[in-house]
Amino acid sequence: MNHMHRAVRVAVSVLCGLYGGFTLSFLFIPDPTGRMPVLVGAVLTVGFAIALYVKLGEEATA
Repeated sequence: MNHMHRAVRVAVSVLCGLYGGFTLSFLFIPDPTGRMPVLVGAVLTVGFAIALYVKLGEEATA
């Protein structure tokens, strides 16, 4: 049974979520001095990180 350690899953999902979330946020809301890109980036990061964490868990158990 091949499985990924939980800490590795967390680290990978958070780092990829940060990259994807803030990249999309600043592409669609290009206001570097405003709060909106940061808020949208944080929300997208959480969503991406959770989705990726679950997906990595499914892939590890398959």
